[in-house]
Amino acid sequence: KIVAGIPSGGVLVFLPSYALLRKCEKQWNPNSFRQNNRRSFWSQHEDNMDDGESVWDRLTELKHNVIVEPTGGQASFEEAKQEYMDSVKNKGGCVLFAVFRGKMSEGISFNDENARGVICIGLPLPSAFALPIKVKKDYNDEQRKLRNRTDLLPGYDWYQQQAYRAIAQALGRCIRHAGD
Repeated sequence: KIVAGIPSGGVLVFLPSYALLRKCEKQWNPNSFRQNNRRSFWSQHEDNMDDGESVWDRLTELKHNVIVEPTGGQASFEEAKQEYMDSVKNKGGCVLFAVFRGKMSEGISFNDENARGVICIGLPLPSAFALPIKVKKDYNDEQRKLRNRTDLLPGYDWYQQQAYRAIAQALGRCIRHAGD
């Protein structure tokens, strides 16, 4: 419904992880998995859908194309980016599913028609179990407690700030000048 409310141009959809991105793709686009001789739960029950169309079909109907950020190397990234830009320019729209902190969320300018909407799904908190994250949180807490370092955020506050920083970075892809 949100995508339908954006009449023209591209729409960026950011998710917190590649795992969630793949799950959404699998559930929303059952045809791609059927082509690979795999049937998803959703394709088995498509008769129960209201209008018989998958989410993917509806997004394609609204925006002409749906692209998923690749996990491969630079060449596949450039190819997906160019396909998105071409679809927006030549067909009038496109939906791009990408990941916070991924290549599509940092350093690319999606100004003007290239991003008329940005949808952020979930909070992109870094893995709390990753060693660098745990060490940084513990370091901040220790420095504040033992050395009275008030210039450092408490560990949990720093951890939460990383999510908001990733959201701001993703939202910044479409705000490139005063006219955006």
